Amino acid sequence: MGDRIATCVCAVYDTDTRLLDISSAGHLPPFLLNKDGTGFILDMPTGLPIGLAADACETVTVQMEPGETLFFLTDGVIVSPTEGLDPGLDRLTTSLAEAQTTSAPALPSLEDLIDVPLKGLSNLRLDDAVRLAARFS
Repeated sequence: MGDRIATCVCAVYDTDTRLLDISSAGHLPPFLLNKDGTGFILDMPTGLPIGLAADACETVTVQMEPGETLFFLTDGVIVSPTEGLDPGLDRLTTSLAEAQTTSAPALPSLEDLIDVPLKGLSNLRLDDAVRLAARFS
């Protein structure tokens, strides 16, 4: 294999069945925010990064419900040089839940939610701070 590697997450959504097929090649799984403000990282296998293995990644299928929001985030949005993954996930879960519930009964816009993962990170070094959000209807 070459000397270059990359992580990737790929998702395909079927609007008729509301099924999301998703796989990861070394990338952090997406974060799912429910309508009620609860959220979690999707429990799914993470294959090796592209360039380290020729095997295909395992795909999982998730039923998406109307109003749920899926966040694709790089680890630089969640993990700081001084913290591990768990404190970053706790911060992300708390901040997104607060943003979701303060706008109830309406859901906050994606524009309002997309910057939430970066709040509270001003003292942290951001590395590959990329985020993408998708809401299901």
